Amino acid sequence: MFRFEKPIFLKLYRYYIKKIFFTWLLLLALALLIVIINPNILKVFEIKEAKNIWNRSWWISLAKAGLLLIMSSNLIYALVSKEQKREDASVLTFTSPINRQNIFLTKIASCFTYYWVSNLLFSLLIVFLSAGSSGLYFLLFDSFFLTLITFLLFSTPLFYLYFPARSPKLKFLAFFLYFAFPLLVFIATFMVNRDLPPKIFGSPWIPALYSLFTGVIFLYLYWDSFSQHDYT
Repeated sequence: MFRFEKPIFLKLYRYYIKKIFFTWLLLLALALLIVIINPNILKVFEIKEAKNIWNRSWWISLAKAGLLLIMSSNLIYALVSKEQKREDASVLTFTSPINRQNIFLTKIASCFTYYWVSNLLFSLLIVFLSAGSSGLYFLLFDSFFLTLITFLLFSTPLFYLYFPARSPKLKFLAFFLYFAFPLLVFIATFMVNRDLPPKIFGSPWIPALYSLFTGVIFLYLYWDSFSQHDYT
């Protein structure tokens, strides 16, 4: 039975937030340094007046997702890799009210917090450097919808990837399908009609459904491995 206890969750959440704060700060500083060294990179994120601001926002969000993926990859690795095993074992052994369910939820919540904050900072920078009335629409749409899509789509698989797998074959199959399915859809739609792939992948609505499916599957696989992992 999956038990959620709010006081324990909040206590663990604050702990993990503090634990990865300096790692996040260092990665954020590195990203800003790259922008300072090469300011032309921001041209990729220009918000232009367009008939469909939603599709434009989606492409900008995907461009940011590459940078956010590097950041979230390091943060997730710091919380779920083999090096974390000793700490998890100590928490579960010596702090009896804390259970695996709360550890599982707080690790995801803390990583998403830094992912959301990082995305918001980048979005504010983009809006500040862009002219036009579309900036506010982009900021709202990106912060409350697209951020969740890109996190589910690109970051949730990392929890399962970095955690010691119960079945290496299952992990290989899961990631094979993760990469192969979108590729097969792209090829199939392209062969039917060359105008279909931009319509499918160029707007956030269909990827949103796929991200929900991806997030649920990979978080379930991560939970299945974590819940049965031997910490003795």
